[in-house]
Amino acid sequence: AFKYPEMFAGVATHCAALFIEPPGPPKSPDDRLGVWRYDMAKSLYGDPPDAAFFKANNPLDLAQANAAKIKKLKIYFDVGTEDRYKFDVGNKKLAEILTAAGVKHEFRLVSGKHG
Repeated sequence: AFKYPEMFAGVATHCAALFIEPPGPPKSPDDRLGVWRYDMAKSLYGDPPDAAFFKANNPLDLAQANAAKIKKLKIYFDVGTEDRYKFDVGNKKLAEILTAAGVKHEFRLVSGKHG
């Protein structure tokens, strides 16, 4: 919706998998969270994650680049304060970006985990 806003009236998500930057390889195989986040990033942005492709498709970057165009969208997203995948970090950053750009949205940071 942020890449092609002319095709949508709105967008909503729950616990969106938002990365501020592509995760690097985990420091150790025992870092389960790091392994999971890196594997997800590879499936979305290439193996290894391609920085240019990431920037061209990452909702955080698209929100900044297309701020004027996405102002017509109805935008809702929420995430738990204890999201096990740390997606609360990216969701909070998206809320900051949208607020700074003057894009109306509804963001809820709720007590809870990923589900």
